Amino acid sequence: MRGDFSRFLTELARQYQGVYQQQGRVDLDADTNAAAVLEENLRRHVVRDLLGPAGAPEGAAGFAIEVGEPPGGGDETLLIGAGRYWVDGILCRNLRTTTLSGQPYLPGYEGAVEDGSYEIFLDVWERSVNGFQDPRLLDPALEGVDTTVRKQAVWQVRVGLESGDSGESSLPPGVLRSNGLMKARCLEGNVPGNRLYRIQIHYPQIPMQSGDGPAPPPPSFKWSRDNGSQVAAVEDWTSSGSGAGRLVTVKVRTFGSPLESVFQPLDWVEFLNDAIELDPQALPLWQVQEIQPDRSTVTLVPSNVEASDPVIDASLHPMLLRWDQQLTEEGTFVDGTEIIRFNEWMDLEDGIQVFFDGSESQGPPPVGPVVPRIYQIGDAWAFDSRTAIAGIQWPQTVHGEPLPMPKHGPHHVYAPLATASYSGGSWSAVNDLRTIFQPLTGGSGGSSSVDAKGLIPPPPPRDASRWRRLEERVQELEEQIARLLGPSRSMEE
Repeated sequence: MRGDFSRFLTELARQYQGVYQQQGRVDLDADTNAAAVLEENLRRHVVRDLLGPAGAPEGAAGFAIEVGEPPGGGDETLLIGAGRYWVDGILCRNLRTTTLSGQPYLPGYEGAVEDGSYEIFLDVWERSVNGFQDPRLLDPALEGVDTTVRKQAVWQVRVGLESGDSGESSLPPGVLRSNGLMKARCLEGNVPGNRLYRIQIHYPQIPMQSGDGPAPPPPSFKWSRDNGSQVAAVEDWTSSGSGAGRLVTVKVRTFGSPLESVFQPLDWVEFLNDAIELDPQALPLWQVQEIQPDRSTVTLVPSNVEASDPVIDASLHPMLLRWDQQLTEEGTFVDGTEIIRFNEWMDLEDGIQVFFDGSESQGPPPVGPVVPRIYQIGDAWAFDSRTAIAGIQWPQTVHGEPLPMPKHGPHHVYAPLATASYSGGSWSAVNDLRTIFQPLTGGSGGSSSVDAKGLIPPPPPRDASRWRRLEERVQELEEQIARLLGPSRSMEE
């Protein structure tokens, strides 16, 4: 998660069950956040153990896929039913029936582009939300100063064209799973500051389909010494000039911090909004040329002269996010991000280095294909550096060598919803694939404990034989107690 945190604690492998404050001690965000992680992990495991990978309660099951007329009228299309659905312990709520293009976390999604049989599935993941993305997180009494961020469950209904080769059986059609590995270290003799570094993939490395399209940019990454927490809301965007002489003036708003503490000349910034984050895109970065604190403006120049100006839509919560990479003698840049040199150590700053594994990966046992490592847009790792130890905290072998680690996030989980046929612009032959379960109490699974008439439903019928055994046992205990008390004392006494 992006945010202004001191560090992340890896609690789960140590079987910790809770976090307890001690009196008179310093209160750290890392401990409070670790408690939240432990509680969340417990909840997700309990739900998964009880419900399995995915499911919904009968009577309240959501995400039913059917063909029908959209709520606002129009031609028949695929509809996503209201209700809830659990995926890998994460609760997904759809508050109202909607269409593929009208879903809240993937607006404008069209789905099928060619005739064929499709699998319709849920893609579920989590993202961090700050006070610019949800202004209700900002207390007006603090005059724009932020306090916390939220973790949001994102659900997206997608479609994948079924083919003879489905790849990894646990993944929907067309979905690739990241398997890239990274490790980090700090060279001896360096004393880094107390920081939380975030390393994030910008341009991906994925298998390319054969075609005549333009070659993609080389795989690249960007990094932040503040875990990507240095952001400013965009209120206006004015572009002037063209080509190499193009300048952009951006009016911004910070979380109450001085503008010069967020941006400095030569910084690289990324334009983000909800649409870019929810359907990840890798766009050229912009470089800060000048800041004007008295006018709350930043002057930018494009890293790529062909970069287009974004449309500023306040409903999409536009932001500028600062990244801290700078071009070094050994490094090469593409659109403001550093090109990955696989299988060699790459310098960040203060002796800190990162290493991206570019070797081929053997498929899952017992026998699997050898495939190149996949790095997706947004794959991220985080680690903290500390002055007191003159280094960083990163998992190591028994010999003190840094361990290559899979990405820390974001993690996507999937659940099939249905299959359907698409032909001539129309959907048909929908087959429901959801898992529906009876609630443990035998109820309807709805959100209310009363029926349609406002009455509390009667309890389920009792198991007569079980109650008879209980009554017999109670009678036996009463007789034993009476014998112990003797004839002079009664049960009531």
